[in-house]
Amino acid sequence: MKEINFDIVFDSQKIFRILLNAFAHPGKVVRIPDLEIAPPLNISRASCGILFTLLDLEVGFSVCTSNKRQKEKIEEYFIINTGCRLETIKSADFILALGELPQLERIKRGSLEYPDQGATVIYSVEEINQSLLGVNSISLTLTGPGINGKRVLSLKGLKKQEVMKIIEVNKEFPLGVDFVFVGRKDKFFALPRSTKIVEVKEI
Repeated sequence: MKEINFDIVFDSQKIFRILLNAFAHPGKVVRIPDLEIAPPLNISRASCGILFTLLDLEVGFSVCTSNKRQKEKIEEYFIINTGCRLETIKSADFILALGELPQLERIKRGSLEYPDQGATVIYSVEEINQSLLGVNSISLTLTGPGINGKRVLSLKGLKKQEVMKIIEVNKEFPLGVDFVFVGRKDKFFALPRSTKIVEVKEI
């Protein structure tokens, strides 16, 4: 389905500015408002808006989900709307993760000569918040560039062992993977490879 209400110039510029702000302040929860799109299979509008902004004919894209039908529908949706080419998890520039990433260690992390060639993962979770969310959530404490001291936030829909994999993948900065965690209410935060997760708590 072609999204006729997404303005490739105006909407992309607006979202790109929001993304830049999020990456400049890792862990800061931000929101993409007023997107009049209808994503398939309950994907958040924020995830789609971010990917519409990042994907084009020159980049590779992959969807990580255990549901084959869901994967095919989502791939078709983004090909129609962005022209991106499909790639494997191992070679994709951008990845939409709907659930765990069992092949996280295989994702591109760049090289010392070209660290910017590491992949970016748009990771869909149930909920994110700058304050504690209560039971069945995890709390992350972050430090690094763009953070004054430390920043704490909580998520639902992400397991502690998955966070430990992220820490492992990004332990050799400048190599690594950038993450954008997106909740269901169109809120998201960025976790660039330069950010350190110094504490993970299950609540």
